[in-house]
Amino acid sequence: MVRNKKGGNKGKKIARKHSTQTVQRGLRLSKDKCEIYAVVESVYGHGMCNVICNDGVERLCIIRRKFKGRGKRDNFVGPGAWLLVGIREWEIVNPKKKPKCDLLEVYNNMEKDRLRKTKIDFSHLLNNDSTINSDEEDTSVEFVDSNTMKYENLIQNTKDDNKKLSTIGDMDEINIDDI
Repeated sequence: MVRNKKGGNKGKKIARKHSTQTVQRGLRLSKDKCEIYAVVESVYGHGMCNVICNDGVERLCIIRRKFKGRGKRDNFVGPGAWLLVGIREWEIVNPKKKPKCDLLEVYNNMEKDRLRKTKIDFSHLLNNDSTINSDEEDTSVEFVDSNTMKYENLIQNTKDDNKKLSTIGDMDEINIDDI
C-alpha cells in the first residue's frame, strides 16, 4: 500500500506514480514542417476540438488518450489554450470537411511566456488568445429600465453643469459679497 504522506480524508487515493510534483519540463518546440502551433477555439467533446493554427487554417484537432483521464490534470485543453499539433499531410481531405490534426503538446502559462520570447511568428495565436485584452469595440448587451436611464442622464447632466461652472470660474472672478 502507498504511504500516506499528505494525510486527511481520501489521502491514500493518489498513488505515488500519479502524484503531482512540480517538475520543470523542457519546452517542446516545432521541429518539423508538419508540427505547427495552434490555439483552441472551441471544444466539442469526445476527444475533439476546433483549433486555429499558426498558418491561419481552421482544423479539427483529435485529442489523444495521453491528454485524457489522469493526464488531463496537467494538460487541460480548453478555449484559449495553446497547443502544438501535428498536421496529417498524408490524409486526403474532403473539401466539405475541415482538415484534421493531432494534439502533440499543451502549453501552460509559463511555457507561453517562454514561447513568446522565441523568434517564431505567433500573430494568429496572439489575436485569438482569450487571456490577452484586445482594444476592439465592446459588443456586450446591457439591460436597463427607464429609471436607470433617467438616473444615468441626470448624472451626465450634473457632470456637464459642473464643467460649465468650472469654465465660468476660470473667466470671471466670483465675489463672495455679491452672493
